[in-house]
Amino acid sequence: MKLKKFSVERFRSIVNKSEFPIQDNTVIIGPNNEGKSNILLALVFSLRFLESISIRKQPGYIRNRNIVYDNTTNYRKQENGYDWERDFPVNMQEKSHTKGKKNSTFILTFELTQEERKELKKTSESNLKNIPIKLEAFPDQIRLSLNKPGHFSNRISSEKINSIAKFITDKINICYIGAIRTAYDANYNILQLLNIQLKQLEESEEYKNALDLLKSKREPLLNSLSDQVNNILKDFIPNIKSTEIQFYENARYRSYSRDVDIFVDDGMKTSLQHKGTGIQSLIALSIAQFVSLNNKQADSFIIAIEEPESHLHPDAIHKLKEILANISAKNQLIITTHSPLLANTHQISSNIIVKDNKAKIAKHKSELKNILGVKISDNLISAEQLLLVEGESDKIILEHLFFEKSNILKEAITTSRLVIFPCNGVDKIEFFSNFMKYNLCSIHILVDGDDAGKNVINKLLKAKRISNSEYSILKINGMKECEIEDIFNPESYATEMSDAYGIRIEDIKNLNFNGKQDKWTNRMSNIFSSNAKIFDENVVKKIKIDFANIIKNKSIQLLDFRTDIVNFLIESIEKKF
Repeated sequence: MKLKKFSVERFRSIVNKSEFPIQDNTVIIGPNNEGKSNILLALVFSLRFLESISIRKQPGYIRNRNIVYDNTTNYRKQENGYDWERDFPVNMQEKSHTKGKKNSTFILTFELTQEERKELKKTSESNLKNIPIKLEAFPDQIRLSLNKPGHFSNRISSEKINSIAKFITDKINICYIGAIRTAYDANYNILQLLNIQLKQLEESEEYKNALDLLKSKREPLLNSLSDQVNNILKDFIPNIKSTEIQFYENARYRSYSRDVDIFVDDGMKTSLQHKGTGIQSLIALSIAQFVSLNNKQADSFIIAIEEPESHLHPDAIHKLKEILANISAKNQLIITTHSPLLANTHQISSNIIVKDNKAKIAKHKSELKNILGVKISDNLISAEQLLLVEGESDKIILEHLFFEKSNILKEAITTSRLVIFPCNGVDKIEFFSNFMKYNLCSIHILVDGDDAGKNVINKLLKAKRISNSEYSILKINGMKECEIEDIFNPESYATEMSDAYGIRIEDIKNLNFNGKQDKWTNRMSNIFSSNAKIFDENVVKKIKIDFANIIKNKSIQLLDFRTDIVNFLIESIEKKF
């Protein structure tokens, strides 16, 4: 059985219905704070709730072809339980026009194998290939029903719905690994995975009738699991000696889940709770891989991971990708990520783009590149030197200056020995710096002389990802913040900018006398405002490209007292050839 489709409506920031298919390896990508995590949490809640019906034998009563479950305080307190006050959109809780829609709605469509269809027909006399389960979460109850067309729903009995629901819920195993991974979270995640694997033992008569048999049955499994995890960790930590998973001997049937600990010996044998978040993440992911590859049950095993790259060194991302591929080879994997390396480029439609709290299927690789800010070409890896800059306009301007002022750099660019790479924003520089270094590229970073640029350089230096010879920060004496546009004489481009944007030519000519300590973008913003013009993010992108092309196509003068800035940058890059 596989989950084939999921939709959510009125859950946290997801107000309107978002629906998308679920593949074996589904990747949810998108900007921060625009719905990725909430969509994943909605999926986790609905799967967890279905799983809980089977595990906890949660009672429900039938009403109008719905199975109704109490959403009690105790259930809400459980992991990923539904809390209406927290999970139903706050701005809709008091609105009168939402009367009758005071609930979150989740629809999960499961696809059955041929064998499962035969099994279902025996137990419920139903011959369904796809089963859409609908959950409606209210403040005090959660309703379960079949989301089939009206004539079908009217025909099927409540008892049959209950039988079908039980068939589904008994087969669901869900593991969720969140982005925030404390020692408690790490242990909890690992326990989820262990419980799924050990469920095979629980269901045997020997296990139920003879607790003394438990130790002899579980030790080979745990030893094998310990060895597998240790082998995986060796790829990341070569000096690791052993990894040991232990159960305390006083653990009772069905209570072992709170009596488990994991000890890692990387020179000193220590409980997992006292290891760093990186090791804790690796252990959880390693066990997820082991369970997925060794899960012999026919049940649906779904692993949901939020930002699996979190807490890991960039050098570990490629090994992480291999682990995720192993997991998705036999089971369904759903992740959220900001890492281009974890996007599924082999099956574009398995990437779900979430923006403005709406989900859509990716259709083209260019969509992935745009949403992740990636613009990579084959010549990057082969270049002798990569100059990482913030934006496309920086690249245009610098190529023009290098061609005019340095024969060495002109020849290097022409022969692709030097590639100027725009990172599409200062916030992407850290990633591309790490990525290019992983691929053994020589890099030099140039950032604007503002807080954002200084912060990213300080972060890379502190982490020892770059050396002092691998970066430059624009600095203009007398200015608090500056960017590359500040080195040019406004009188040289005033006419073109005035004609293009309908602003007073004198305002542009006097640009350097209007808030002269502030950077070019902020001063242009003031000019646009005084000319009753819009100056939003789209205008900023366009005006910077237009400005760069003016510099490229016309002989624009550098301000005399700022030529040293360009000369020093050119000298720094020339030394690398």
